[in-house]
Amino acid sequence: MYRKYKKVRNDSNFISQRDTKQANIRDVKIQSQKVVDYNLYDFYELEPAEVNQVLLDESLDKFPNDENGDTNFQYYGAIKASYLENKNPIDNPIFDREGYIFPLDPNNRDYPLVGESVVLVNHRDVTYYSSRLNYFNNPNSNIKYGVSRDSDFTTSGLLKFKEFQPTNRNRHVRSKEGEIVYEGRFGQSIKFGQENNKPIIKIRAGQREDQTLSKYEPVYENINKDKSSIYLSTEGEYTVTNKNKKFFDYKKSGNQIILNSDNLCFNARSGETVINANRSILLQADEVKINAVKGGTIKMGDPRAPMLPTVNGEKLMEFQTNIIGILSGIQSIFVSVASGLLPKVAVDAAKLVKNITEAADTVAGLKFLNFEVMQADPNFKFPEIPKIDPPKLPPSLAAARDKARKLKKELQEKQEKMQDFTDKNLDKLASIEDKKPFEVVYAEAKAKGLKQFTWRGKTYPVE
Repeated sequence: MYRKYKKVRNDSNFISQRDTKQANIRDVKIQSQKVVDYNLYDFYELEPAEVNQVLLDESLDKFPNDENGDTNFQYYGAIKASYLENKNPIDNPIFDREGYIFPLDPNNRDYPLVGESVVLVNHRDVTYYSSRLNYFNNPNSNIKYGVSRDSDFTTSGLLKFKEFQPTNRNRHVRSKEGEIVYEGRFGQSIKFGQENNKPIIKIRAGQREDQTLSKYEPVYENINKDKSSIYLSTEGEYTVTNKNKKFFDYKKSGNQIILNSDNLCFNARSGETVINANRSILLQADEVKINAVKGGTIKMGDPRAPMLPTVNGEKLMEFQTNIIGILSGIQSIFVSVASGLLPKVAVDAAKLVKNITEAADTVAGLKFLNFEVMQADPNFKFPEIPKIDPPKLPPSLAAARDKARKLKKELQEKQEKMQDFTDKNLDKLASIEDKKPFEVVYAEAKAKGLKQFTWRGKTYPVE
């Protein structure tokens, strides 16, 4: 925040021809109790500084305390830093009493690492930090540890982080002219791109790792090989593949939204999920499971139609077995009676009674029906909306309407005849106009509000 005076002041409160980096105490006291009056300066020079500390989740024990002795989260994201160039505290004060520096933007946060350099600036008695210095053009880290102490360590080997691990594997995203890209440190990006000057948004988390690239070589997005992707496209063709080779590849172009990852979850916490398609909906998986917690809530077909239960396959098979047992039992009884095998008749009769009882229970209890899965009644026909004729006008209004229509038609016919006559006699009318005196034609044009008129083949202005 090196400052330069706007102009030379010759009164007793200023030193003549002053243009130095350091203000003396007398000047400071005259202008302000905290800092010199900002109106005296032409500019603020942004100063770089090396980050020594960052207050985030990993450093909660280092936060200042508030008036109640609790962690003061107002300092969340604040840093401590050492100036690289002008280290004089009078020239470059840090106004916070704890020595912390806040982010300049309250909404967009780019938290630096210890050992990286940021740009500092003072505004209205508060010191802020903004962007990081891009020493190595590396999206993951740009650490020059010790640079503020006149050292020039280009690695972070002397630093220890709780979770962060510097790497050169995370690359910049390849881009075209005019595109806007936001990149994180860890292989994620949002690109506001284009295809044939049509807008495309590509969101990805976890770049592909199957390529051998040169140092710092940027990488292309790949919807099949990046870890997780969301594409919002209006142009271009995309092919999405699946590890299950039973499925065909998705290949479409034009307006589309594509989500691709190892797992997808759509969760409506308290409302509904609606999926509409103008043409068709395709669900593919080794297993497709639909679970309705409440009975009778899986409904297929037009939701406006009456719903009928589907068939319970297991109970239907039991019912069919009972029917076959009844028929076989009756036949066996007849054979046993004809053969005189009375003991066998008693056994067959007991089995027959059991099968009849079970079949009757199945029919009476509707056990062969599945009320958890319903389908629309295929025989239900929606009533057609009756045609309603518009109300008839009273005879007097109807007569007036017919008269108006007739009059309109007559006027149109007259206009057509007049236009036809004009077209056929245009030359004659022009010759008549040419025979009129200039003054008459001029007066007629002026009376009509025309800006110009034609007389004997030439055009004249109306003034």
